[in-house]
Amino acid sequence: MNYINSEEIESVNIIKNDTIINNNSYAGQIHITSKNPNKYIFLSLEQVKSEYTKIKKADVIYMINGEFIKDNIETFKIDKNYILTVEVTNSNEFYNIRKSDRKFDMINILVRTKNNLDNKNQILLRGYEAVGLK
Repeated sequence: MNYINSEEIESVNIIKNDTIINNNSYAGQIHITSKNPNKYIFLSLEQVKSEYTKIKKADVIYMINGEFIKDNIETFKIDKNYILTVEVTNSNEFYNIRKSDRKFDMINILVRTKNNLDNKNQILLRGYEAVGLK
């Protein structure tokens, strides 16, 4: 489960039933019960865009932890409290597509995983040290 903190899950129930949501057919349903359901504030990707960025146009590619969100963009939800940071990259920053007529922004949502928290808390020091020898 990449988008839900596993420590917060009380139970998982799988229902093997053909289900249709927004004209998409699914082989079943997964019901996740949280230990504290009132804690969550679910945001759509569009809400993340408006709350965490200054992007106004609709041409956006969404990513979570560097993985593209390819399907169900309109119904995808993420817990606001699980968002670590939101990075925005414009297509002009990519050398290969700079001259393209199609301009877009990429929104990468980093969530609070152990790896992301470790990287966020890491301090990189760069410099040059001169060592004198006698």
